[in-house]
Amino acid sequence: MSQDAVAAALQGLETQIQGFHARAENYEQIVRQMQNRIEQLQGDQVQALLKPVIQRFAGLHAQAAEASAKAKERGELSAKELGFFVVAIEQALDLMGIETVGAAPAVPFDPSRHHATKVVPTNDPELDKSIEAVLRQGFTYAGAPRVFLPAQVSVYRYESDEAREVETTLSSDLDNQPGEGDPQ
Repeated sequence: MSQDAVAAALQGLETQIQGFHARAENYEQIVRQMQNRIEQLQGDQVQALLKPVIQRFAGLHAQAAEASAKAKERGELSAKELGFFVVAIEQALDLMGIETVGAAPAVPFDPSRHHATKVVPTNDPELDKSIEAVLRQGFTYAGAPRVFLPAQVSVYRYESDEAREVETTLSSDLDNQPGEGDPQ
């Protein structure tokens, strides 16, 4: 065998080895992607299974926070103990990688994190589109792009005194108009 034939055979072998390495890297990339997808699906299953439990914890959190606030208003000593339960629930959820969305009075309303269950008119433009009260705290998985359970809040909406007067006038004018079936 001549040197040229050996060199060509070695060159062909080198090309085959490079092709093998490229295919092997491609297969490893596919395996990594599949493993990531499997882990994501497993996480989604766990989240789906835990959803009712988390919702129940959210309800208990809201009840404990409300009871604590009422006890504090009445000056009862139980307010501190009830506040402990609020913190304990948050800590239990934290163990599952779940955190509150941080809804609180005076915080700006964020429709991606909060659900407005009530609109409260205000004549203070500074309060417009801010949270008036938290009815139930919201929760999200740490680092998740979307909120798992939006906070239920009441939100201030600015209404000028003039707008309220016009609305009241229109309302009373409509009330005084004869309707269908009314005597004229």
